[in-house]
Amino acid sequence: MSAARTLARRFRSQRTDRIRLDGDEVFSKVEMAIDVPSLVEVHVESARADCAEGLGLYAPDASLTMLGTDVGVEPGTGTTADQFSLVLPPDSTAELRCEPSNPTHLVVWNTWIHEGTEHAWTGNSGIMVERLAAPTGATERLRLWCSDGFGGPSFDDLVVVVTTGPD
Repeated sequence: MSAARTLARRFRSQRTDRIRLDGDEVFSKVEMAIDVPSLVEVHVESARADCAEGLGLYAPDASLTMLGTDVGVEPGTGTTADQFSLVLPPDSTAELRCEPSNPTHLVVWNTWIHEGTEHAWTGNSGIMVERLAAPTGATERLRLWCSDGFGGPSFDDLVVVVTTGPD
């Protein structure tokens, strides 16, 4: 894939948040419905060791609160907000509470830090989604296979499982 045909360029030119790549659906962001106060668990299964990989999380019309984490939170985001940027080392877990004022969506996208700057939605950034069986009490569970923007698409740069369920 040439630099002119990166995933980011395809998302923009097609004005969509999902495209097809070799028959697979690739997303620029993933949305999970949040209708009631919910817990959100993000568990990292694997991440590149040579680059700080992470996730952006945004919940419009909701408050996100960090409950427990062994991941980094980018400076300036505090512990309660409607948006967080998490740095996710391998085998780490973050827990958040999402309290919507109205039914909303938790929007998730992949990020990475290069030379001290956070990046997202550039180059060959994209996410493949695997739907998993939700454990008892959970609403939804997804495995996200993330490609950061470096080089060609590589959907094992960051692999996380995101689980949501009522608080």
